[in-house]
Amino acid sequence: MVYYVPRPIQGTYGNASVVDPDEDEEEKLRKVRSFLEFFKQKCKDLYQPFQHVAVDERLVKSEHWSGIRQYIKNKPTKWGKKLWVLADSLNGYICDFDGYIGRNAQQEVSPNGLQYDVVMKLVAPLRNQGSHLYFDNFYTSVKLVKNLFQVLIPATGTAAENRGDSLRQ
Repeated sequence: MVYYVPRPIQGTYGNASVVDPDEDEEEKLRKVRSFLEFFKQKCKDLYQPFQHVAVDERLVKSEHWSGIRQYIKNKPTKWGKKLWVLADSLNGYICDFDGYIGRNAQQEVSPNGLQYDVVMKLVAPLRNQGSHLYFDNFYTSVKLVKNLFQVLIPATGTAAENRGDSLRQ
């Protein structure tokens, strides 16, 4: 679904956006939500991941100043839009993703924490399919690994000694 806008109309309506006026103006992704959902569905429809998948965060480079622009010092691209990504470990193909829109956004976080919620949401379609999940110490917790094992998704994650209570039982 690609929209072509003729040149004269682009000049006239260049700053106009197609947004439902009844939508919540506080939602930061409301202007691109339909495109993101379409793109995510195409990623899922066009590719079936192999057995080994990974959850990680990625930064999409952006010079645009908005409420969802993030800075991550240890990434090659320092500034951009942060995505939570489920990718095939074999070739890096993004199977699913979700945008991070900020700490104070309208996202409800469970008592298990944001990292737990992100992983469980992204791997939901892979339950009982024999996939093996990999993630870094940002996501690692005993509760997450146990719950993934219960839905037949073995997981491997790194852990840091100074992580604290998240790795204690």
